[in-house]
Amino acid sequence: MNQDHIQKLKKLKLIEPDPVFLKKSRVLILSAKSVNTSAFRWPVLVWTMSSVFAVLIIGFIVSISILPAKPVLSAALDTQSLNNEFTNLNISIQLQEINYDQSVGQTINSAIGEIKNNAVKHLNDAVLKNESAGLNLEESSSQINQLLDNLVSN
Repeated sequence: MNQDHIQKLKKLKLIEPDPVFLKKSRVLILSAKSVNTSAFRWPVLVWTMSSVFAVLIIGFIVSISILPAKPVLSAALDTQSLNNEFTNLNISIQLQEINYDQSVGQTINSAIGEIKNNAVKHLNDAVLKNESAGLNLEESSSQINQLLDNLVSN
């Protein structure tokens, strides 16, 4: 039975339309006015876009009118409002900070005074000579040299 179906299909494949019918059909199809079936239509698109734009503008205007206005920066420059704010403001300064600053100033002044004074003990030439006389530099330098030689040789 399969062979029978295949033979029939092969015969049907060879069928051709009548040449007169072919010409008439072609002329009819080509002369018919085409109908635009696309979903994209300019008038609908323009109307939709203008409606959306109008709704956005109305929404923007309404939102501006409903929201409260923010204070302007120049309001902070009003002297009367600033005075009212400062009258209610409590300011407290601790005296420990002031005492600390004064003691630092005294320390700095005494350090500058010592630097200016040429009679300071640690810079006095006579004191330095007396102290260096009591030091045995020759003996200690020879000991240092021996220790350094031992370290280098090892």
